[in-house]
Amino acid sequence: NRALKGYLLPTAVAAAVDFVAPTTHIPGVHRPAVPVGTDANVSGFGFNTPKNLRKLYSVDVEGKASNNKQAVTAFLEQGHTTGSLKTFWKMFCGGITCGKGEPKLVGDAVAGSAGTESMLDIETITG
Repeated sequence: NRALKGYLLPTAVAAAVDFVAPTTHIPGVHRPAVPVGTDANVSGFGFNTPKNLRKLYSVDVEGKASNNKQAVTAFLEQGHTTGSLKTFWKMFCGGITCGKGEPKLVGDAVAGSAGTESMLDIETITG
């Protein structure tokens, strides 16, 4: 339902409202939802999955040295959740090794709640 001829708010309400939407404009274009699962691993470079990133950067081997280390820093007081990380590995790391077990947390800021940036960082570096 669109207000093709505009709209009118009561004066007391209008003083507190900046705009009402959607009313007279066409809704924005939305990308169709893409189901996440095994198809995401083989869809070319449309997703930043571990397999696609390895293909994009021509990485065809996995580090084998036992003393290899990787680091991810915290982002705006965000942390990660091991459960979410394991879910990511399960969804996108079939046939390859992602991570070498649970991440070891060091430093003075090892607690926090998971956030988009921090999860993206640790998923990418361990993939």
